[in-house]
Amino acid sequence: MLFRFGPAFRAGGWILTAAGFWYVLLAVRNLRDGMPVSWPLLVLGVAAIVVGTALLRWIRRAGP
Repeated sequence: MLFRFGPAFRAGGWILTAAGFWYVLLAVRNLRDGMPVSWPLLVLGVAAIVVGTALLRWIRRAGP
């Protein structure tokens, strides 16, 4: 590959994935408690999961 991914990219992928799960968890908790759901928060969480896991897969595919 033309670009080498360092440990910061791997950490960023894990942070995005974890933050995405946290946002989705908060939205589901609000839905369960009968509170209004923040749809932008839910969409942001799903997007963070998608981007974070894609980044992690891309790093794994690029090799060491």
